[in-house]
Amino acid sequence: MPGNDKNFDELSEQFARNIYQQPKGKIRLEVLWWHLQKVFPELSAFPGMRILDAGCGMGHIAIRLAELGHEMTLCDISKLMLQHTEQVFQERNLKNSSTFIHSSLQALPDNLKRFDLIVCHAVVEWLDDPQQALSELFERLAPGGRLSLMFYNRNSLVMRNLIRGNLYKVASGEFSGEAGGLTPTQPLDSQLVYSWLEDLGMTIIARAGIRTFYDYMTRRDHISIEDIIEMEINLSEQEPHLSLGRYIHVVCRKPG
Repeated sequence: MPGNDKNFDELSEQFARNIYQQPKGKIRLEVLWWHLQKVFPELSAFPGMRILDAGCGMGHIAIRLAELGHEMTLCDISKLMLQHTEQVFQERNLKNSSTFIHSSLQALPDNLKRFDLIVCHAVVEWLDDPQQALSELFERLAPGGRLSLMFYNRNSLVMRNLIRGNLYKVASGEFSGEAGGLTPTQPLDSQLVYSWLEDLGMTIIARAGIRTFYDYMTRRDHISIEDIIEMEINLSEQEPHLSLGRYIHVVCRKPG
């Protein structure tokens, strides 16, 4: 495992319980999936794309992509999460067209074919060197290939702490999560991420904020999750809401 990159083996159950079994996890997944399908209508129309899920976790997006008929390669440094995802693929008869690799995205075998699409969601903010990780993903893309990157947005933490009156925390500029917690160790400035991608020669073709207002809500019990998801989708590509999302999904294309 490179450096001190986060491994969720010891936190896999907590991760599943606190993220995927909660409304915030469902909102994140549904808005992200909506945006992926909007940007890539060919996902449904043209099966057989070579897709890498870099840091697949519990495979929620990878499963949907495999069900559309794509050739999936999944990697994760968490052996427990990868085993869980592989079992789900087996139960859904999706394993024959999929490859599972217990590895960080930086240590994938050199002999892998280049990918038409790489999805890397909620991963780079847990890495020691996120910029280098993006460079690794760039090299794994085929010419003209696309990267779907979702990262934890530092701007949202600034706003959340301002709303709570934590002015001294904002002034300190220190937003790293605590060891053993589920707040990422390196929340990322969106403009910095965009500059890293552009420095690689990538063309940014779409952006969306994920959970642009849900995390700021003081009352949630009187609104259905379906209505929240609908409004999140409506605001996801609009500024200033986009740049205040808890996550930002950016899609870019490699030259070629």
